Amino acid sequence: QRPWLAHQGLIFLDQSHTILQKLLFVDYLQKALHKIISAIRFNIHSLYVVIYKFISCFIIDKYFLTGKVDKRIFGSFIEHLGRAVYEGIYQEGSALSDEQGFRKDTLDLVKELQVPIVRYPGGNFVSGFHWEDSVGPKDKRPAKPDLAWGVIETNEFGLNEFADWSKKAGSDIMMAVNLGTRGPEDAKNVLEYCNFKGGTYYSDLRKSHGYKDPHNIKLWCLGNEMDGPWQMGHKTASEYGRI
Repeated sequence: QRPWLAHQGLIFLDQSHTILQKLLFVDYLQKALHKIISAIRFNIHSLYVVIYKFISCFIIDKYFLTGKVDKRIFGSFIEHLGRAVYEGIYQEGSALSDEQGFRKDTLDLVKELQVPIVRYPGGNFVSGFHWEDSVGPKDKRPAKPDLAWGVIETNEFGLNEFADWSKKAGSDIMMAVNLGTRGPEDAKNVLEYCNFKGGTYYSDLRKSHGYKDPHNIKLWCLGNEMDGPWQMGHKTASEYGRI
C-alpha cells in the first residue's frame, strides 16, 4: 500500500505525494541500510545482492528539497573531440541543422535537460587552442593539427559560434583558456575580445566579426588538468599557482 512503489522495482516520488508517504520512504531507506549492514557481517556475496536490490533503480523527487544547490553543479562541457562538435552540435548543410549549422535535434535535447552552463572548448583540446584561429570569416580560418587528439582542426566552429549556440540552448558559458602552450597574456586577450564593449584592439576585432555586443562571459576555466603528464604544457601545482 505504498503508492510510490511502481512496477519493475522502480521507486518514484513526486510533488503529489504526502509528507507521510515521504516519511515511509525514509523508513524504507533505513531498513534497507540495516540489511546492508547485516549483509556485511554475513558475507560479501549477500552484500552485493542487497545493494543491487536496493539501489538498482529508484528515482527521488527533484521537488522534495532539503536545501539549495548552485545550479552550475549540473553543468556540462563540450570539446572538439570525436563527433562532439562536428556532427554533434554542429553540422552545416545537414537537414537536421538550422540556418547556422546547429543541430536542431541536439539543441532540443540540451534544452530539455535545462543544462545551466557549458564549458568550452575543452578538455585536453584547450591546451593547444589558439582562439584567434576560431573567429572571423570561416574561409580565412586556418586548419591546423590538433595535437591533443591527433586530428586536423578546421576551426569551422569556434568561439563566436559557441556563444550563439549557448544562447539557443539556454546555457551560460564557462570559457576555458589555454594555459598549456600559452599563458596569461593570451587569457587577457580572449577576455578582452569576449567582454569589453569596444575601444580596444580585441573588442573592436570582435565587432568587425559581426558581434557588436560583448558576450559577457562571467565564468572562466584556467587551463585543463594541468597537473597531468598527458596534458600539453603540463605543470606542477607550484607552476600552475604562480600563473
